[in-house]
Amino acid sequence: MHVIVGLLFLDLQLSVSFNIDTQSWFAFSPPSNVNAKTSLFGHSVALGRDVAFIGAPRYDTSGGVFKCPFQARSPLGETNNLSCTQINDNLSHKTADFLGASMTTSRQGELFTCAPRQGSDRYLNPYNSLGTCYRFTEDRNNSLREYFRFDRKLLEFSDYGLLTIMGHELTMSEDDSLVIGAPMARTRDFNWKLERTVGSIVRASPFFIPRAKESPWSRVTLSNLGDPHTYDLAGSAIVRGRYYYDFGPNHYAVGAPKAIMMRGAVFVCPDCLSPQNTRSDKVRFDKQGFSLEGFQLGSRFGQTLCTLDLNGDGFDDLVVGAPLFTTKREQGEAGNVYVYKTNVRGHVTTMDLMNQDLPRKVESGARFGATLASLGNLDGDGLEDFAVGAPYENDGAGAIYVYRGSRSFVFSDISQKLTPADFPRLNMANFGFSANANQDVDGNGSPDLIIGSRGSRHTVLLRSLKVERIAPRSSFVAPTKVNPKDN
Repeated sequence: MHVIVGLLFLDLQLSVSFNIDTQSWFAFSPPSNVNAKTSLFGHSVALGRDVAFIGAPRYDTSGGVFKCPFQARSPLGETNNLSCTQINDNLSHKTADFLGASMTTSRQGELFTCAPRQGSDRYLNPYNSLGTCYRFTEDRNNSLREYFRFDRKLLEFSDYGLLTIMGHELTMSEDDSLVIGAPMARTRDFNWKLERTVGSIVRASPFFIPRAKESPWSRVTLSNLGDPHTYDLAGSAIVRGRYYYDFGPNHYAVGAPKAIMMRGAVFVCPDCLSPQNTRSDKVRFDKQGFSLEGFQLGSRFGQTLCTLDLNGDGFDDLVVGAPLFTTKREQGEAGNVYVYKTNVRGHVTTMDLMNQDLPRKVESGARFGATLASLGNLDGDGLEDFAVGAPYENDGAGAIYVYRGSRSFVFSDISQKLTPADFPRLNMANFGFSANANQDVDGNGSPDLIIGSRGSRHTVLLRSLKVERIAPRSSFVAPTKVNPKDN
């Protein structure tokens, strides 16, 4: 007689992932004498080292920036109503400069912020908004210092038109230069009849301050010959990523939400700010790289951008927001987001739309896609993740949607949804108007997310929480024959 014996093993396998923790957060409020609603507190947000920066571009008529220190390594748990203080500017502001409209931080934690509506001392008309940017470094003075002022001569064509709103958008280059959007910049192509407000970008650093005659950005303009008098607004959004096999580290995608006959466009160029680009060559975004075109008139395709390696192939993919996208008459400004996969074949780059379906059951007026933020590799799977803001969803309450990276991305796979209801003790509306995840504040290996609620009393910083899951795994050893007589 023989007995067949097989062994069943139960193995407990540990898996680690990250979630945005809604039970452990920091909430930041302006000083009691600041009206959060009228100052637009939370319009922009950024993270430094153990400090959050929050923009209030209508504070005290000219705008302001607030810094909010916190203890990043504090124990998990709610931390409510941390105080913020205004950063001193000691600058000669005028009404409606919109200081704090945009901001970003360098790898060293320095803050850069702009006042895109600041005008020329010569021209006090609000239509002469040139724009100025500032840098803040922690020192005993706790003050902003002028970093770059737009040169009036760059856009002064026989004193005709000075509006540029430079500083509407900011990003950092590989060498920590500041790349600044100027969406109302003009070009004339040396022809008075072809005056165009098309927008552009400018680069500035401590070692490179653009001037009228040598500024690279003035040489890199888009002029759509078939549509010469529209407002392209190129520079409304700027991101840097790796979209080409070569051409150095500074590849850019630039949003132009009113280009291509109001459908919107995104221009992807390998070296937008090359010193070799000369104005006489008339180098343009669309000539140097390629463009992605919007699908609907007036949807503001390209108003927001986000770049990340969604599928883990080593090249950055692109997420494009169209926050005014309309599905049907009763669902105006519902918003939409498009995800593009980057395909690099030798020296040729193309981008394919990964998902054309609407990301969810849209809500009229939600403006889904008004905010986009890269979250890095949130769950440790090697694929980068991102967040989408819908600040006017649910009658203006707002929401943030978190999506995981995937090689076959579909919008129906929502990883997490964040709303003000997750924080019942806080006063927040327009939740998700701004968002940023450029710092790992607690050092756990994953970026943390700060979310602004424009015009609300609170801005919230959420930590990414490491989640360990134990999953059973069974295995079966092949059976063998055992003869009892052998014992």
